[in-house]
Amino acid sequence: MFAQPLNRPLITLLACAVLVLLAMAGLPRLGMTTDYKVFFGPDNPDLQAHEAFEHRFELTETLIFTLEAPGGADGSVFTPEMLTLLRDMTEAGWQLPWAIRATSLANYQHTRAEGDDIIVESLIPDGAITQSDAERVANIALDAEEVLDRLVSADGSVAGLFVSTALPHEDSEHEIQVVADAAYALRDDFEQRLPGLTIRVTGVTILNDTLGQIMRRDLAVLTPATLAVILVGMLVFFRALLPAILTLGVIGVSVAAALGVAGWAGITLTDVSTAAMLCIMTLAVADCVHFLVTYAAASAQGMDKRAALAEALRVNLEPISVTSLTTAIGFLALNASESPPFADLGNIVAVGVVFAWLLSVAALPAALLILPGQMRGRPPTGTALVSAIGDWVVRRRRLLLPGMAALLLVAVAGISQNRFGENYVEYFPPGNDFREASEFANDRLSGMQVIEFGIPAAAAGGVNDPVYLRKLDELTAWFEQQPAVRKVISPVSLYKRLNKTMHGDDPAWERIPESAELAAQYLLFYELSLPQGLSINNLIGPDRANARFTVLLDTIDSGAVQTLAKRAEAWMADNFPPAMQAKATGTTLMFARISQRNFQSMVLGVGVAVVLIALILIAVFRSVGLGLLSMIPNLLPGLAAYGVWGFTVGKLDMSLSVVGSLSLGILVDDTVHFLSKYRRAHRELGMDQADAVRWAFKTVGTALLATSTMLVVGFLLFTQSDFSMVQNLGTLTAVAIGLALVCDFFFLPPLLIAAAGLKRPPNS
Repeated sequence: MFAQPLNRPLITLLACAVLVLLAMAGLPRLGMTTDYKVFFGPDNPDLQAHEAFEHRFELTETLIFTLEAPGGADGSVFTPEMLTLLRDMTEAGWQLPWAIRATSLANYQHTRAEGDDIIVESLIPDGAITQSDAERVANIALDAEEVLDRLVSADGSVAGLFVSTALPHEDSEHEIQVVADAAYALRDDFEQRLPGLTIRVTGVTILNDTLGQIMRRDLAVLTPATLAVILVGMLVFFRALLPAILTLGVIGVSVAAALGVAGWAGITLTDVSTAAMLCIMTLAVADCVHFLVTYAAASAQGMDKRAALAEALRVNLEPISVTSLTTAIGFLALNASESPPFADLGNIVAVGVVFAWLLSVAALPAALLILPGQMRGRPPTGTALVSAIGDWVVRRRRLLLPGMAALLLVAVAGISQNRFGENYVEYFPPGNDFREASEFANDRLSGMQVIEFGIPAAAAGGVNDPVYLRKLDELTAWFEQQPAVRKVISPVSLYKRLNKTMHGDDPAWERIPESAELAAQYLLFYELSLPQGLSINNLIGPDRANARFTVLLDTIDSGAVQTLAKRAEAWMADNFPPAMQAKATGTTLMFARISQRNFQSMVLGVGVAVVLIALILIAVFRSVGLGLLSMIPNLLPGLAAYGVWGFTVGKLDMSLSVVGSLSLGILVDDTVHFLSKYRRAHRELGMDQADAVRWAFKTVGTALLATSTMLVVGFLLFTQSDFSMVQNLGTLTAVAIGLALVCDFFFLPPLLIAAAGLKRPPNS
């Protein structure tokens, strides 16, 4: 059976080619998206609540422009030049693609009393702006609760422009690109009009565009870098060109076929799922290396090409098949993830692993048989070193077993040092335009870090009820006492301002209207006075049965955001009537919650994968004891990696929740190959446990060192991404793989010898 690909090599290659081409036919169907909402499944309760909230208050994607006056913190936006520029830029903001609203100091609707009349007008007047106009605008703006720290900073050096866009979402990728490019062009145009002016742009659309830029860069840079690492590694290891070229062929075809199947399955690539290509590249190397090492060794023993290839298949078919199956199971366990991109990552890699297995045990030997020449029987680089390590491990096994166990357990203890710390702005590195603009907006104007509530009233028109408004005022007062809360925005301040205006701008009347009828009249008059394009539907629901309550925060991590949201909901449960109860929502909170939820769901996924892999190993080794024993070095490195992360970083994000499942499938590979050679030496060649360990080091240790090194370097290349999810995924996986190699070299062999000794009868 081992010679089947060798008996009909041309038919084997043709069959593999047909299967691959059928898979690759799905590539045109493969889509890509940069919409942040793809991180949340359609059934995600937080996404559903957030979309319902957006629909209720007619919210859309928002661009946030921050205009820092010349002179920085010492400058002022309240000059005729700056106010004129802000007014012109606001008008230009209305002209951006799909723009439906542009809001700044320029069109902030200031209310004032004039005799018995109420005047509602834009704060910055039309025409030429004088110094006295600028001073009047400054006096009003810096005293307006609704404006301060939102449309202008408290020190008056920064102004904000908010442009809402309603994308048709017919071709989101293109639409995001169009809006982002137009926003950058608007920024550059107006920045040139006034020397010293600094304009930054952020917002959800810029977030999505930044994700797209990073995805395209990763594909363009990391993919060839990974291939280069593999090529160099194979050349150094085998000191021959043919193995390197054939391995690259297996890798490239496996990736293309996996992406084609993803296209057939309707998968849309994201920044996370594109990492599947890099994963497949690094994983496919292992199958090829193990086969080629055995083939080279058989050739060195004087076998002809066909016999050497048949021997390589006989020795490696089972371990390569088992490791491919366990790796696929580990990645398929990512389907337990709450975030679809991670499930897509797992599914794409699992398919790629299957194709890599097929090509390694069928197409690779068939191609080697057909191609002229034969691999030289020169031992791979590092063979002598690994053999020496094997001898040393056997001699020092009594010290290594307790010593390695203690070190691994100490590392595992570091898991307790990890904390959830999601902050989607920090997904991007310092210096990234989106991150810098977002942090600046949040620091100076309170822009990106928010918690939102849609607080219902008892009935339509209920937001006008003074009792309802007083409850909102109480909630505002509670939030203003909480740490990290910068500002609270609700309709209450508008009602208070209108009441004051309707009483001759008397400050004593800056309070909630005395009756629902008065409140409704004030609100109606204000709405009728608004210019075309402006409304209050983003603050109060159209049926006047809901009010938007926004809490602007300092830059804090996900744990603090969740804690504040839970405390607020508990406060409302104690102080609000049942009809006014509301759950917190918002992008900040969505990312904060999914991280923790993802870890919880992945515990189940990893648990199922562990059980399945254990059963497979028990069946393969035909021994419950050996199968269960092999799980120790399979589980400890992954746990120890989380512990090392706890000691060194201590901050968990959503991407790290899947590393346990992702690494589990990979970590099993080395253990299976080592145990396969150990069992063969012990059972087929009649060696005792110590010599069987030495033989396993000699026959497979070099391949394990080479494949693990290429895997570690390959995953460390992920750190060159500008997206922290990809960086952290690669770093922690590389740590786990490195620890797995150490475990398989210095812990598994002493464990095998000790376990065999326990089975011997006394005095044997």
